[in-house]
Amino acid sequence: MQSASRKTVAIVDDDAAFGSILDGYLQTAKFRTLRLGTGSELFALLASRPPDVIILDLTLPDEDGLAITRRVRARSSVPIIIVTGRQNSDDRLAGLEMGADDYLTKPFNPRELVLRVRRLLERSARSKTPPADRYQLGDWIIDPERRTIERRGKGAELTRMEYDVLQVLLRAHGRVQTRAQLLDATTRRDGPESERSIDILISRLRRKLEPSKGKPTLLLTVAGHGYRINDAALSVVRRPEGYDRDFT
Repeated sequence: MQSASRKTVAIVDDDAAFGSILDGYLQTAKFRTLRLGTGSELFALLASRPPDVIILDLTLPDEDGLAITRRVRARSSVPIIIVTGRQNSDDRLAGLEMGADDYLTKPFNPRELVLRVRRLLERSARSKTPPADRYQLGDWIIDPERRTIERRGKGAELTRMEYDVLQVLLRAHGRVQTRAQLLDATTRRDGPESERSIDILISRLRRKLEPSKGKPTLLLTVAGHGYRINDAALSVVRRPEGYDRDFT
């Protein structure tokens, strides 16, 4: 088993010089690294030995990075950091909407990337020790221990970022959470586009969880402040005595 200080980072970029620079910084920071040049190589890796973090360029020879992000997220919750030379903010928002956890535009300081990798791993580790109680939100039962959400036996497919934002709102029990607080639950970015990314995540959650497409009844907007759970629709489901926490 890998030690906590030797997590594996997959660098998916066909630019050998750029990949070599990232490789050097990450190895100096005590990460294991894997260099890949195509989406096909990444999916082969995911099928055999998934890495702890994926650093993904958007421009690859066999498939666009946005499509790869969507396909990876459909089958895995491994954190994804997109790195690209594309300057269009639409690409950034599209990457986040496809399920990426972070986004950096080239050129950037490789030390910043190392810090972001560490932050994602720290959040991932914290998310593995959630509270023992379950929540009921409307008809949904959310189990923080298993990171599942179900309604009448059917599950909802949430990305890592969507689930993390939902969990912060649930733990606040109806208190307003600002966009900055919600960013802390996903990944820290600066600038107005970061706040826009939270709006996108809330919109995606509403499409998946709200009972109707009209006025939201579960995830509420507090104009000028942020978002909150409708506490009238929220209750805590206590686990029965003797509940076994030791499971996979």
